[in-house]
Amino acid sequence: MVLNDLKTGTQIKSGFGLIVLLIIILATVSYNQTKKLALQTDNLYEHPFVVRRALSELNTAIEKIHKNMKDILLAENEAEIELILQSNAAAVALVFDNFNIVEERFLGEKQHVEIARNEFVKWNTVRDETIRILRSGNVKEAAQRTKSTGAGGMQAEKVIQAISVIDS
Repeated sequence: MVLNDLKTGTQIKSGFGLIVLLIIILATVSYNQTKKLALQTDNLYEHPFVVRRALSELNTAIEKIHKNMKDILLAENEAEIELILQSNAAAVALVFDNFNIVEERFLGEKQHVEIARNEFVKWNTVRDETIRILRSGNVKEAAQRTKSTGAGGMQAEKVIQAISVIDS
């Protein structure tokens, strides 16, 4: 046999060399698989997780805006109304920031994001009109608009439904 004809020292060196070669092959395969796993983890974090978080913040901000509209009706003076409107402005900015994140990273159809954004813009217009009506002294009409059957409540529901389409 060929292996038996080799000197013992050469056989040991050949065996050791074979072990080192197998270790190098195993390390290369392991390194490539680790790179793939890191890329998949990065994709998971950068897209679905970030979008899920942005959608959650969107829903929270929308609920806050909706609640603030009810609080405006209960405000006792102009200073209280201004504080609520400042809170609303911050929430609106947060909504638009989160819409930008969703639009940038959402892997589904972008038209769903655009529909939700447009519904939110329409709701902004309805809320502005409600505030104008309230400031003109017609509290009853403004209150009617914020109910779930009123213009503001129905538009808020459309926004929530549009976001739930993205979420699903």
